[in-house]
Amino acid sequence: MDLNKLNKKLIQSCANCLSQDQEFSAPEIMTYIMGWLDVYLSHFYVTIYWDAAVIALKRTFPGINPQW
Repeated sequence: MDLNKLNKKLIQSCANCLSQDQEFSAPEIMTYIMGWLDVYLSHFYVTIYWDAAVIALKRTFPGINPQW
């Protein structure tokens, strides 16, 4: 048996064991069937690089002395 098929069968077996007692709602099932994302975000997040933020603060407020 192909190693990928064996791994897939193992993962499916684990998922079936874990979810056999869980009930799914109609919206959860529709989301899965339609292939929609199951995460709803009201905001977009961006990475903030701390060093760049500190440099910008020091430029804007030269008298600042952060105690980090």
